[in-house]
Amino acid sequence: DDVYQTGKPYIGSEVPIDLLQPDGEIRKFYLDLIYQPLRDASEKITGIVALITDVTDQISARVKLEESEARLLKNQELLSTTVRVAKVGFFDWDIQKNSMTFSDQMRNDWGINFESSLQEVIARIHLDDRETINQLFEKSIRNRTPFFAEYRVVRPDGRIIWIEAQGIVVCSNEGTPIFFYGTSIDITMRKVTQFQLQFESHKLETIFKESPAAMALWQGSELIFEMVNPNYQLIFEDRELLGKSFLDALPEMAGQPYNDMLKKVFETGEPFVGHEMLAKIIQKKNGPLEDRYFDFTFLRVDDPNGSAYGVY
Repeated sequence: DDVYQTGKPYIGSEVPIDLLQPDGEIRKFYLDLIYQPLRDASEKITGIVALITDVTDQISARVKLEESEARLLKNQELLSTTVRVAKVGFFDWDIQKNSMTFSDQMRNDWGINFESSLQEVIARIHLDDRETINQLFEKSIRNRTPFFAEYRVVRPDGRIIWIEAQGIVVCSNEGTPIFFYGTSIDITMRKVTQFQLQFESHKLETIFKESPAAMALWQGSELIFEMVNPNYQLIFEDRELLGKSFLDALPEMAGQPYNDMLKKVFETGEPFVGHEMLAKIIQKKNGPLEDRYFDFTFLRVDDPNGSAYGVY
């Protein structure tokens, strides 16, 4: 009506219109509209010319693209946040140009500059690790296989850190290596903890083995011999103990109180201390039954979750 009354054309872009379909469903369409007045020789408006273009498919495609771009942006933000929180460093090496670029995290971890060359980066690797890492690096490129290594890096301030590095080789269509992309993570704290645990384990193992007292560890409610030290094994000389239950290894203990004592300690967690207790044992395989007297202590060992693991 406005076009007819005013004589001014109407142009509408992506106008949403709900149209009833033959199946009775109402569907939204998007139309580009041009309404142009039609005039006779005296310039009187006698009608309206309508040019209508259905742009629904283009609008749908654009919306999907925008949604896809929004998801991509969200994923990029999530990845960036994850990388920042996890403190993952990145590097890429243009093999053809022999040039490298590094992320801020890797530059901070290693103490290198943005312009540092591959040779300068390799020079940061601890001398005792350098040859091995070079060989692994060259093998990865030569065989087009993933790279993985843990090694030490000497920072400019002299501090030594541990790095976990991973990488992949990217080749041209002809199979020529052209890029090497990798990650670098400072795992120093993890390594320190690992070394501390190894030291504690070694210390306990040394105490266990070198103790003048006879020691054994039975695992689980079946009381399987998991460990015995030399002095415990000496009591039973050539008899096989490890991997067997208490009564399978020492059947002469059936009817004596020791198996029940061990089970009670395992079940209740209450230690048992015995003084000068009689035990009838067979010291050598196929040997005679002998009376022996022992002082001993049975203690329960729990796993990291606090559940019963065994008896010591």
